[in-house]
Amino acid sequence: CINQHLSEYNKDNINYYFISFIAITIFAIIAICQPYLDSKYSLYHFSQTLHNHALNYIMTYCTLLADKQTFMGIILLLALFTDKKEARFLLISTAICLVATLACKYLFHIHRPPKIDQWNSFPSGHSIRASFLLNYLYLRHSFNKNFKKIMWLLITMICLSRLYLGAHWWPDVIAGTAFGTGSIYLAHAISKAKESRIKLKSLLIGLVCIVYTYVAYNKINSGYVDFFLGRNQTKI
Repeated sequence: CINQHLSEYNKDNINYYFISFIAITIFAIIAICQPYLDSKYSLYHFSQTLHNHALNYIMTYCTLLADKQTFMGIILLLALFTDKKEARFLLISTAICLVATLACKYLFHIHRPPKIDQWNSFPSGHSIRASFLLNYLYLRHSFNKNFKKIMWLLITMICLSRLYLGAHWWPDVIAGTAFGTGSIYLAHAISKAKESRIKLKSLLIGLVCIVYTYVAYNKINSGYVDFFLGRNQTKI
């Protein structure tokens, strides 16, 4: 019976299940241990000593790559530029991931670092969105290994930006990255590793750039940087 079940999947699918299992296990371990990780306080205070004017803006632009508005804009564009079956897969898996993210934030109810008076720190939504979206592109649209290097560089920069800006503790971003990665690998494996093609890539990239520029322009001009510098308490 087991052999019959496994025969429905190729070797890659089994690997995707394994990667998903490892990622979710990492998330679970951090979720259980994070109340006892005192290093998150020392790392937070250290990251706040690194602030300077140039880095403030660099890190803000990095963090806006995974902003909710940027993320949803890219997801909707991708859905429009792929076939209906792939669009359905993307929208359903995204919705499940976002609902699970909100459930985790409500369940763990961890307070954010001092400058943000909110109880939704764990896990980091930016880290989840970044790892989910970039791994989706890598898995579903035949991007090469060079893209994988760029993908993890972007995920790392977004995670570091959350720490630098004082929006999250380090367990939040590590767990978020594991959660987002595990979610899309699991969804990809369940779908039996079907790949799709993006239509009109040049146009899509141009529209993505417009979405990001629009979001960044509005966020920067609405005091997004000032909020993280402690000069403004506008809700993020």
